[in-house]
Amino acid sequence: MILAARFVVGLGAAALSVGAVTSVRDRFMGDKMARTMSLIMTIFLFVPIVAPIVGTAILSISSWQVVFLTPAIVGVVVFIWSFRLRESLTAERRLPLDVTTLVKSVRQVTGNWTYVRYTAIVTIMFSAFSSYVSSSEHMISEIYKRPELFTWIFGGIGLTMAIFTFLNAQFVRRFGARRTVRTLLTVYVILAGILLALTLALHGTPNIFVFFGIVALLQGVYVAAEPNSSALALEPMGTTAGMAAAIYGTSFFVVGSFLGSFIDRQLIDSVTPLAVGYLIAGLVVVILVYSGRTSTNPVITTTAAETGD
Repeated sequence: MILAARFVVGLGAAALSVGAVTSVRDRFMGDKMARTMSLIMTIFLFVPIVAPIVGTAILSISSWQVVFLTPAIVGVVVFIWSFRLRESLTAERRLPLDVTTLVKSVRQVTGNWTYVRYTAIVTIMFSAFSSYVSSSEHMISEIYKRPELFTWIFGGIGLTMAIFTFLNAQFVRRFGARRTVRTLLTVYVILAGILLALTLALHGTPNIFVFFGIVALLQGVYVAAEPNSSALALEPMGTTAGMAAAIYGTSFFVVGSFLGSFIDRQLIDSVTPLAVGYLIAGLVVVILVYSGRTSTNPVITTTAAETGD
């Protein structure tokens, strides 16, 4: 029953993820979309800070079953509230829901090099991101033998990520999404190189605060670069933004998580595999981000509202 319920929850979470990105793309594009996604991400990243506190508070006054029940209650409230939202895509721009249209949309989306390139960037970076998230407790508790620090380190890195996403909105406003993401990814590969050098020099277990301090910066750079990459990936999309957002989310969640799990399995008695993963991811995404100039792919459908007219 738990597995079946989790499957249904996964469908709902996927709908929210795709719907959020698509509705933002329907209203904005380019730098405006990147700034908006950064602000949304800032709010989202407070979850790793608040969730453990809420869970602990619930357990202190009730049972673990109530912990499972709470998201369901929140989900019902959000579902009812969602009826207040207006459709972001105007009626004349909506596509029919049939096999032919779906196949055509997939071909248009996957045939756009700009979209594929920025989706690949996020997917590769997410592999290292997800590896940290799933292995952080193991590294702190088992490798460093400091379980009492887990809540503080995890929450601190979550706060760092939230700060980076907020700052990213300001950077995009001043420098633009494309220039900002290139700078961020260059910083990412430099930090990853420093982290791996320190890890190797100190036999796989550098000082816990130094290691997770650099990890916090790497995670912050990732969550700052992600909204920019999603905006640049979806910029050429018009009426196919929904399909583009669906493929985008599937790519970095499924492929990224799979690659991240490979890194997880190597984290036994040393943090070196994670440092190696960060550096490999950084080198690949830097090559990808500099492998093309401004896209020559046409926007599939652009309206007057999107061009600012």
